[in-house]
Amino acid sequence: MLAFEEYTRNTSVDRVLLVVIGAPLVIIALLLGQESIPLQDPAEGWKNNVGFWIRAGLLGAGVGYAAAIQIGFWLDAPPFSLKQITCYCAFMSVIYVVVGMVTAELWVFPIPFFMFTLTTITTSDIVAT
Repeated sequence: MLAFEEYTRNTSVDRVLLVVIGAPLVIIALLLGQESIPLQDPAEGWKNNVGFWIRAGLLGAGVGYAAAIQIGFWLDAPPFSLKQITCYCAFMSVIYVVVGMVTAELWVFPIPFFMFTLTTITTSDIVAT
């Protein structure tokens, strides 16, 4: 909290409000956008649940973006360019959907704890880098 207090003292009120209110608004907008994609009945199987796979792709892109903007800190490397971030997000989006579909085919759908199950993808990708 001390850093936040110092930030509020050294920064204009408009900027503080933009940071404090703006960041959650972006998250809320993304969440509502994802929630607006309709889901089908899980009993119909993984092949008929297009909405679920679109959501999984968006989730993969979000995880990819979160990892890409932090990669310089994690690996002591230069930060990614905008083109690299875009490619990495697209890659993670496709990989989340493909691995999710393979997991659903070989195991069960809906996949229990889907996010935790696929987190190993992100970890493996970063370790391999």
